[in-house]
Amino acid sequence: MNRRNIVPFIGFLLLAVMLCPSAGSAYYLKMTSPPDVDKSYPNNTCWLATAANMLAGAGYGVSSPITTPQGRAMYIYGQLVEEFGQIE
Repeated sequence: MNRRNIVPFIGFLLLAVMLCPSAGSAYYLKMTSPPDVDKSYPNNTCWLATAANMLAGAGYGVSSPITTPQGRAMYIYGQLVEEFGQIE
């Protein structure tokens, strides 16, 4: 290996050593039953329900009075419907 090739190799090796510990430190949230908002009447708010499910599953909505993920999803869905309305 000549001198020009050894500097990038050492840089790559150093980067690999630094990134190895971070591979196993990812946070994983496992839910026994993920939130699922049910629309009670036919309308085009399915994208709001999906967004509410994703936000509640990610941990948003903790300022709501309900502490369960399903309750937070329903709370977020209500806020989204109030803000954006319903398309019939």
